[in-house]
Order: sequence, then C-alpha cells, then structure tokens
Amino acid sequence: MSWLGLCAAALAQAGTDVPAALRQTPSQHPTLSRDPLAGRVVFDAPGDGRVWAATTSYKASFGREGMVYIPCFGSQAQKLYPVRFALRGVQVGGRALEFASDVAPGHTGNRVTFDRGGLREIYDLGAEHVEQSFAIDGEEPGDAVITLEVISELGEDTERVGVQFANHLGAVTYGEAFVVTPRGKLPVTTHARGRVLEIHVPEALRGTGPLLVDPIIRTERSSALANVGSYDVCSLGEQFMVVWSRDFGGGDHDVFAELFRGDGTLVVGSHAALDISSISHNLPSVAARTRTRQALVAMERNDGDATSVVGRIRSFDAPFAVDAPFRISRVGLAGESYTPMVGGDPSNAAGSLWLVAWRQRRGTFQDYVTTTVLDTGAVAVETVLQTTDHHLFSHVRLSRSNGRGLSSAPARWLVAFEHMASPLNSDVWAALLDHQGAVVRPATTLHTSPLRESLQSVSCSAPAGSGGNRFMLTWSSQIGTAHIEAMVVDDQLQALVRTTDLSPWLPPLTQSVDADSDGFRFALASASLFDVSVTTLAVDGGTFVTMDPTQTVALWANSPRVVAKRSGGGRATDYAVMFRDSSTTQPLGLALYRGHTPTGSVTRRRMACGGLGFDTDGRTYLGDVAAFAANNVGTDFVGLWFGLPGPTAPICATCSTGLRLDLPILNFPGSRAINLPIPPRLDLVGLVLAGQAYAVGSGQCDSGLRLSDTIDFTLR
Repeated sequence: MSWLGLCAAALAQAGTDVPAALRQTPSQHPTLSRDPLAGRVVFDAPGDGRVWAATTSYKASFGREGMVYIPCFGSQAQKLYPVRFALRGVQVGGRALEFASDVAPGHTGNRVTFDRGGLREIYDLGAEHVEQSFAIDGEEPGDAVITLEVISELGEDTERVGVQFANHLGAVTYGEAFVVTPRGKLPVTTHARGRVLEIHVPEALRGTGPLLVDPIIRTERSSALANVGSYDVCSLGEQFMVVWSRDFGGGDHDVFAELFRGDGTLVVGSHAALDISSISHNLPSVAARTRTRQALVAMERNDGDATSVVGRIRSFDAPFAVDAPFRISRVGLAGESYTPMVGGDPSNAAGSLWLVAWRQRRGTFQDYVTTTVLDTGAVAVETVLQTTDHHLFSHVRLSRSNGRGLSSAPARWLVAFEHMASPLNSDVWAALLDHQGAVVRPATTLHTSPLRESLQSVSCSAPAGSGGNRFMLTWSSQIGTAHIEAMVVDDQLQALVRTTDLSPWLPPLTQSVDADSDGFRFALASASLFDVSVTTLAVDGGTFVTMDPTQTVALWANSPRVVAKRSGGGRATDYAVMFRDSSTTQPLGLALYRGHTPTGSVTRRRMACGGLGFDTDGRTYLGDVAAFAANNVGTDFVGLWFGLPGPTAPICATCSTGLRLDLPILNFPGSRAINLPIPPRLDLVGLVLAGQAYAVGSGQCDSGLRLSDTIDFTLR
C-alpha cells in the first residue's frame, strides 16, 4: 500500500461528495503595519563617490563638494530645494587657517566626517536634524571665525528671529551655534549677511585646547509629509522582502527595502536604501533567486532627460549587502524604458537567472523587451517580444517566479501586457519564456474586448494535471459596470478556464485584484472601497470553485500585492499581502494569510501507552508536506502507521488504536519520522485520515508493544 493508494482507498470509502461542513473557516491573522522610516536615518553609497542619507524630514548628500541638505517639503512640492553649506574660510586670531577643500567624506555609523587637515567638518545625523560641527585643532589663541556660503534657491527670512531659508512650503533653519568647553556648551553669535554665514567665537569663551562648534540644521514645513508611492513584495523560503518608493517631492522618488520573517516579524537591521539620491527612482519590482539567496530590485530611473530601467541586488542574509546599481535597459537601446517587472527562480540548481520585463517606447510605437540578468548584474539575453508601429502597449505584468524545481513541470515565466488599439480599446496579450529567457510561445492574443481592459496581475505557475503549467491572469473590465475578470492558461497559452467574471467570488465594489498561486490554489487579494480581502479559488473542470471564502485581512486599506511563499521555494499555502494602510499614519501594511486555521485540521485522541509520543506539524494542506514523528522511543523498534480513523479499539489491556484495522493500513516499519506529501487534488479536500506510532520492546502488551496517541488529520 502506497501513500497515494491510501488516499484513494480512503476517498473511495468516504465518497467523493465532501460535505461543505468539512471545509474549515479561515481564521484571522495579525496585520503588521508600521512606518519603515520613522525615527531612523538610512544611508546609501551608490558608487558615485557620495554618501547619501535620508529621514522623513530631509535627505543629504556628502561628496567632495561638501554637504548638501535637501529638505522634505512633501509630495506637494514641484521641485527640490537643496541647500549647500560651503565652507569658505576659517580664521583664528586674525590669521587664515589652511585646510583641504577637496576631500572625500568618511562615514561611520550616523556620522559623516570631512578631514580637512587641521580642521574636521563633522555631521551627526538624527531623524529630525543634522548637527554640523567644526573641530579646529591646535592651541592658536584669539577669536575664531568660521565663514560659510549658503547656496540655495530658498530665500533668507529676515522677519524671523534666527537664521532660516524659506519659501511658502517650509524652511531650513540654521540653529544657534555653541562652542563646546569644559564648562559645557556656550552659545556664540552667528551673523547672516545675505548668503554668507559667520560663526564668531570670542577668545574668552574658547578656553584651551581644540575648538568645537556645533550648530543644528533642521526642516520646518507647511505642506504634507512625503507619500508612499508604489511597492512590491517577494519571498525566499521563510522570508519576505518588501520594497517601496517614497514621493519625496519635487518629482523625486526614493526606494527602500526591508525583510520580514515568515511569521511576519521584522528582521532587525535589514532596512536598506536602494536609492535616496536626488535622481528619481520609482515603481520598484522585486523577485528572489534562491541559489544565491538574493533579490533583484528593478526600478524606473528618471534623471529629467530620459527614463531607463536600473537594478540593485540585495542579500537576504546579514549583513544584508546591497550591490552597486547597474543599468538593465541597454544604453544604446533607442527610446525610453518604463514600468519594470521582475521574475525570480526558486531553484538551487546552476543556471538560475532573473527575468526583467518592461515597456520600451520609441517615438510613435512601443516594444516590450525582456532581459535575463545574471547574479553579477550583467545582462545576458535581450528579446523584443512584440513591436507595434500604430498602437500602444501598457501594463506589462510578469509571473514572480518560474517555478523551477518546485514540480515536474518545466520552468516557465508568463509575460502579459495590454495591446491598446485606442485609448478606449485594449486586448490582453501574453508570451511564455523558459528559465533561460528563451521564448517558448511567442506573444499572442489571449482576450479581446471592444472596450478597455486594464491588466492587473499574472500569477506564478501552478502544475497542471498534464505535467505542464497553468497561470492565472486578472484584469479590470470596463464593459458596463467595471468588474474584475480572469482566465487560466496552460503552457500552450490555451485557456483552461475561459474569461470569467469574478464578481460571484469577490466582495462587492472590488476595485483591484492581485493574484498568486501556492501550486494548487490561486489566491486573489482584492481591494474594495474600505478593506483588503483574500479569496482562494481552484480550477475544476474548466471552471473556478471556491477553496476558501473571502477573508478580510486589513480594514481601511487598498492596493494589495500578494505573494505565495512557494514562489520563493517556501512552504505551500502561506502568503503575504502588502497594502497601503489608510487607517493610521503608518503608510504600509503587511498581512499574513494561510487560508486555513493553523490548528483545527489536526485532532489528538489520547490513548498512548508506555509513554510513546507522536507529533505532527499539522501541515495537512493540498500541495504541502505533513511531518509526523515518534518520540520517547528509547531502544525499541519503532514504526508509524496510517489509515482511516475509527472508534477507539483496544489492542491489549493497556494499549488502544484509533485506526480502522478492517480497512487498508499504510505501514512504515523502522521509521521514527516521515514526511507525507499531500497530493494537490481538489477531490481530497475534507478527507480525514489517522496516524499512530508504535514501538516494540519495552511495553506491557504482548511482545513489549507500545502505542502512541492517535492523530486524526483533515486534508485542507
């Protein structure tokens, strides 16, 4: 008797009509929501010779030209207003102090230092301000005067007390300077003469030894805070990486990343800046590569003259290294590149790559271009999927993973996009690529419509019964009342489920949907007017059937992105849902979704004799692997057996079993532990089986038999 044979026998005994009552009602899972930038300073060294820093209040760059402070005036700002404080001179006792003007910054912790010889220009960065210090070495007597030139479009506000440079959006204040003495910090005078600042330290306040002067620079604003822009999430094993952009204002977007464990807890120290420069980076997309335990983040880069696609590779493991940025869209490629999407590879095998798909625009026509990216960041293959000289393409979407090694099905990425014959008419097209980026099925039309279809998502592959793959595509249809439609296609781009209105399965007034697959089900994360929910569907006979009814995962939320752990080689059935949280000041949320209660599919019946233990991890979900193990075995011969549950039946005066001995039994003699793969078959949902451990040697029954508790488990 095999494991599959036992399932078949149990199914035949139970009948194929599984009562609806056996389907477990999903349980709520905690939602984790936080402001990833609150109270912290993040740094980045993107390879341009500068050190960049960013907080919720400002960003700053440190290069050979010195420090440039850029206040965050919020998303309403139409441009950036950088303020450069250029050191122009230092006098001590009436004599000019020589110092090096062209030096590279040094960075340690939250401190950036310019060592200019006898003068050190020091910046200690906090979440709300920058403390600027000038450390002058030596014992030279006399007054000290430090002269700075302020280079900025912001004007000096002479009507206010103190030094500030402002406009209608806010101000950069240059706080009172202090000299550090053995008696503590003593205030000194700062004179503002137009664009020149002079900090005057009288000899009487200096005392002896080196001189240290430290004013404070901070932002005051009258406009709103920077808004969160676009975001994405991927998985690798039991980890999630989230990436998001921040609308800093002035057309500038920054990109950040952070890691969470599979249980939703934050990986401390994993926060990283992927771009905080004054060149806008937006629309980040992320996918994992298991072999190197890294993620590729592709971003749209707009330097004001052209738009291109760039990438950075980030590690999942401490110290969470971030590689230097590199160009993905080829420099010599005509036109501009937009809206990148990344697909990963969950395999540990050699030859794994990332796939990046984006929209390429050249004058009056557009291409869709895909490229495979090696772990070194080198572009390996570049392929134009489809070209048009009259119409437009938009909304490129790509499956997050090629599913390589997760099943016997060949590894495939599905690339889908809209073909727009006019602003009011679009069709859904798709192409299929293998794990090396080669085109397996060229771009073809999957769905046509007389009106506009807004493509929303493409799931990862799920194994089909024929040994191939199947993918779900979703889009918003504008025919009549706007609603969400979906279809499922196979490796030949043939419809397994034809275009279907998802309204019967989704909450009323659903506005958007993102889909992914755990290898069997398709999880639909949907946004209605006020919340984000998840519904899981399966395919049965060319139609969708409900696996898990709609479950709300976040109130007052919108714009969900869902990822299955399986897409990054993790356990099946578990998902993370990232969303925009409008209920608090915390802009982003991350919810965990399993689709089933973590317990409740497993029931223990107490009947152990002789102290023999038997445990399971309870992962009895379709497509998952359930682990069972005996414990407290000692030197006895041990085994595990499985069958259909029955009433408690005595074996001897002290030991009983909960398995039906008159029906087939699956026996694993000599096995202390076993992993049972749950077949991804819809007809098994609700099937109840039982397992028990036995040991022979030290028990009280005949032949020294001992039996454990019986564990009944329901396939979900």
